[in-house]
Amino acid sequence: MIIAINNGKASQNFKGADIDWKDLFRKSEDSLTASIFGRLFYLPVDLLMQILSESCYDKILDSDCGGIVKTEFWPKWNAEETTNTKYIEPDIHIQLKKFDLLIEAKRGNDNKQTEEQWQNQITAYRNEYGDKKLYLIALDGLKSDKSEKLGNVHIIKCTWARLLKAIQTELKELETKELLAQDVAIKNILNDLIIAFDVHGYFTGQWFESIPYEDLKIECPNNILIYGLPNFN
Repeated sequence: MIIAINNGKASQNFKGADIDWKDLFRKSEDSLTASIFGRLFYLPVDLLMQILSESCYDKILDSDCGGIVKTEFWPKWNAEETTNTKYIEPDIHIQLKKFDLLIEAKRGNDNKQTEEQWQNQITAYRNEYGDKKLYLIALDGLKSDKSEKLGNVHIIKCTWARLLKAIQTELKELETKELLAQDVAIKNILNDLIIAFDVHGYFTGQWFESIPYEDLKIECPNNILIYGLPNFN
């Protein structure tokens, strides 16, 4: 579906539909969360944890997680001792063998992360799973990029843009080596992730500052020197 949307084909599946699907998806926080993490979970767990760690401002997240037990999107947890009356619904819960990880995702900075929401999610997690080691990634909507701590839980800061960059970096590294069968599958997943970011309105091209420069020196009239011309090859 993401590929169909990216290529302007999605509306053809709905008779008489006149919908700009790309514009619709660009504004959807939940679609972004599901599209990106649904694909990230296809990756080997060590690569998943590496990408998550690289995308965070502070490298606090343990890489040795022991493997994934279960992943959940929007679980509904017991709200006892929280400020909610019905249930608590974190965006993502990743149950790992050695610790657990919660991800609270926002879209941009209009909807801010709050300490109250983090605390509610931690309390509800304890209601469900007890005192297992826990991390929480606050994804976008940040007031600060500095990590925080609530009790014994690290709150690690991240942005969608940094997550995209970590994915692009991994893809670029794969493209520089001879690929094994598993590498080809990983490359396909990473390419799909970049398409999903593009569909949701993120710039997935190459920033000028990241273009490789050749070590050139050109002398122009009036003795003006130009260094470091970009190599577009």
